[in-house]
Formats: sequence, C-alpha cells, structure tokens
Amino acid sequence: MWERVRIPHVGMKTKTGSVRYLQRKRNMFYARVRAPQDLCSGANDEIWRSLETSDRREALVRLPAAVAAIRAEFEARRAALGRYRGVSAPKPVTVEEFEKIAALWIRSCLITDEQDRAEGLDDEEYDALTEQLAQGEEGLGKAMARGDVKTIDPALSNLLHMLGRSLPTDPTKQRRIRYQFLQAALKVFQLRKARHEGKLVDVDEAVPEDSVYNPPENSQAGPGTAGVLTFEQAFKAWKESVTGRPTTTVLGYRQAWFALQKELGHDNARLITRSDLEEHAKALQSKAQRLSWRTVRRRLSMIRTILVASGIDTGSRVKIIKPAAEAKKRIPFSVEDLEVIFSNPVFVQNKRPNGGGGEAVVWLPTLAFFTGARLEELAQLRADNVKNDGKLGHYLNLERSDDQQLKTDVSERRVPVHQKLIDLGFVGYVDSVRAKDSKGRLFPDLKKDTKGKWSGNWSKWWNPFALRKRGILDSRLTFHSFRHLFKDLCREAG
Repeated sequence: MWERVRIPHVGMKTKTGSVRYLQRKRNMFYARVRAPQDLCSGANDEIWRSLETSDRREALVRLPAAVAAIRAEFEARRAALGRYRGVSAPKPVTVEEFEKIAALWIRSCLITDEQDRAEGLDDEEYDALTEQLAQGEEGLGKAMARGDVKTIDPALSNLLHMLGRSLPTDPTKQRRIRYQFLQAALKVFQLRKARHEGKLVDVDEAVPEDSVYNPPENSQAGPGTAGVLTFEQAFKAWKESVTGRPTTTVLGYRQAWFALQKELGHDNARLITRSDLEEHAKALQSKAQRLSWRTVRRRLSMIRTILVASGIDTGSRVKIIKPAAEAKKRIPFSVEDLEVIFSNPVFVQNKRPNGGGGEAVVWLPTLAFFTGARLEELAQLRADNVKNDGKLGHYLNLERSDDQQLKTDVSERRVPVHQKLIDLGFVGYVDSVRAKDSKGRLFPDLKKDTKGKWSGNWSKWWNPFALRKRGILDSRLTFHSFRHLFKDLCREAG
C-alpha cells in the first residue's frame, strides 16, 4: 500500500564492528533508528528509545523488540498522514455544517476537561491551569473585540483536517467560519474557567449531544503534507495567542516543546498521541535524564498547553505519580530560621553588603515575610505601586506594565501593608524614593538578568549570603520559603 524501506536485520554488525541500531550514551543503551525518507522532517530524522539498561548483553536482548516497536510507529505515522493511494481531496465545509462542528469541538474540550478534574489536581496543577485559562480567555477576548479571526487558524486547520474537511474558497464564508470558531474557542475557555471557579458546568446542558456534528462513516483525513503542522508553527500559535508573555515563560515552554520533537524525530505536531506523551514522560524520568516528577509534570503541562492552542486533542492528561519517598521541593522557614535571617548584621547593624542591591537587602525579605508576595513581584515595585486609600489604608498595587510582569492574571491584586511594616519605616522609605521620582523604582540598585528578571541575580546572591553561610543548609529552604510560611500561617488563621 505504501513503499516500504528495506531495514537490515536487527543486531547485524556493521563494517566497523558495532551493532546496528544500538547506541550507548551516558552509560545507558538506546535503540536508534533512522526514519524512512518519506517521514524525515530534515534535522531530526532519528528515533531514540531507551533500553533502560547499562548492561550490553541485556541491551542486545531488548533491542529487537524496541526496533520492532519503532518500525510499527513508522507505519502508524504513514497511516495517520494519509499517505495511501487514492485518498481524495478534503471536502469544503459549509457555514451550516461548521456550526455543528464547532459544537462538537466545544463538547470534546469540556469532556476532556472533566476527565482531567476527575483524576484530581494538586496545588501546582491548579495554579498552572488558573494561569492558562485566564490568559486564554484574555487573548481570545481581545481577538474577538478586534475581529482578529486568524488568531485561531492553527486550531481550526487541525480540527478540519481531522474531519477530512477544508475551508471553502469563498473569502466571505471563510471569515464567517473563522468567526464561528473564535466564538467557540472563547466559549470553551469561559466554561472551563467557570468550572475552575467551582461552578457546575454540565456538558449535556452546555452542548446537547444531538446538536453536534456527526461525521459520515466513510469520511477520511486529508492527504499528506496538507495535514502537516510543524512544531515551530504550533509553538508560534501558542506564543502569539497571548501578547506580552514573559521571556522566561517563552523560553521554558520552548525547551519543553522542542525536547519532545527531538525525541519523536518528526516535525508534524498533529501526529502526537497520548502514547507519545507517556513515552516522553518515561524518558524524562529515566536514569539518563533524572528529572524530578514535578519537573516532568510541569513540562508535560507546557506541551499540553501548546497542543490545545493548536486544537490538538491527545485525550486526558498523562498523570505523573509523585514518588512516595520524595520529599517536598520547598518548605517554609521555622521560627529558628527567621531568628537567624533577621539577626543578620544587615538588620541589626544597618550594613549594606556588596551585591545586596542597596536597600533591597533589607526590604525584600521583610516585605516577603509580611505579605507573602513573590520575590519578582517585590523586586520590580515602583513608588507608584504603593497606594494609600482612606478606607483601605496603605497597600501594594501589584499589576502588569511595560517593565513589570506577573505570573498569572489572578496575581494582579492589592496587598495590605501591615502596620508593623509602617512602624519599621517602609512608608517613609517609599516617600523618600517618591520625592526623587514619583514613579521611581523602589530598589534601583537591582538590575535585570539575561532573562529579564529584576530579582534573578539578587536571588542567586541572597540564598548563600543569608542562609547557607549562616548555617541554614537545607536546600529546600530558599527565599520562596517566605511565601510557603505565609500560606501556612494564613491557613492556620482560617
């Protein structure tokens, strides 16, 4: 049915004496198979699969099965690409049909979301999803307000491709369908956000099953390269779906996304399956990479977010189980720790060491203790972020601006200034900065690092200076432990 590529016998030695398909890297053996020419994407044309052993004899035993599994994947990918003889061109969809297709997509997204929540979300997953939903709703809302219907083109293209359909040639009808899908995408985020806020969203009430598109039994996906969505295109679709993403966020997502491409060995994001993500998770947790379960879960969450931005549904998320014996990555400070930190000569002798960022060395830890705010939120404060209201009193107005970034939309908030901070002279310090420049930065001696973070270099200096050199050696204790302590105290207070 398709042209097969001749593959030599597994385990056959090459002219150099090495075993074909067997590769050793970092004391671990892998099966390495070059993709057939018709599946090559250019740069990444090899599949690497860990044999999960450092013993050569055992690797040779496991090699044939691993290579056979990779060959089976090649054939499955050919099938998914539709590279069969006689595949017909996709049929243009009508405006009336697409109304039901959009309903089908909304229903599918809500069911997947429901399955994810049924498996349970921990605090980190909940916070990450909070950010994703807020950014998605904001980005799509702006696109709707501007009538920017091409924002959702990657997701729309993928949806139609899966159904074996295409956009009509009429520009007016194209725009109507794009606008319908933009409305559907916004509705998905609004419904998922409502569910995220604890409201009941019933799938059958939101999108009755009889209102959705029912694909004909003989429908088939479109042919060959018409269905290709490159990893770069998918990444760009995610990046541009929300304006002003922090540089560190973009870099983190890029690293996670293209590490997956390197492992899969092809350049079509539409071919990614849940099985691929499961295998990727295993590879990340293997002895070769040794990433923690939290890092693996975070990377898979990033990958899934990019897939969703392009309308690619791989089913329910891959669950990463926390090892029973693994300790917490971050823990709160104890009373003893706080005594050590605040007995530093910085506080009791008014010293300002080199690298401490001037007054930042005093006020950043003090503010973190009394507010629970993140380090970057505090490091980027300006004088005009400190407000005084007749009813509310003094508070920090944490917001986004040209040179201020927040982790999530819900991070925009008002944080009360504790009376003890006022007694310690914080408001007086702010007034002294404001006298020079009403919008001056509170900590002008801090400079941005290469990732654009005001606190980046200071954080690397503070942990050794204030903790390690003074006997606080537990690596789980860092500046962020102030925030963990603040959360714990709030929970105890009810």
